[in-house]
Amino acid sequence: MIKNTLRGFADTELPIGLMIREIAMHSSHARIWAAFPAKPQLSQDGQPRRVDSKIAYSPVLEWRTSRLREAFFDRVVEVVRQQHPDALH
Repeated sequence: MIKNTLRGFADTELPIGLMIREIAMHSSHARIWAAFPAKPQLSQDGQPRRVDSKIAYSPVLEWRTSRLREAFFDRVVEVVRQQHPDALH
């Protein structure tokens, strides 16, 4: 799926056996990054909350530190590039 910066999704399994599905893979201005799945924020009436006309999202999973986050997502990008060299253009 390609839409705006989104280039597709990746599934991964951590050494402890945890499967993380649909890690979003993004590319823009020669930069490639990954992001955990997120859920839309809802308003009091149950509709998606919007900020600057875009749906606002809340994280479902987070790393404790930015260092852990960056190392994990750098590795995800590296593996996707190895397995699918043309996917992240």
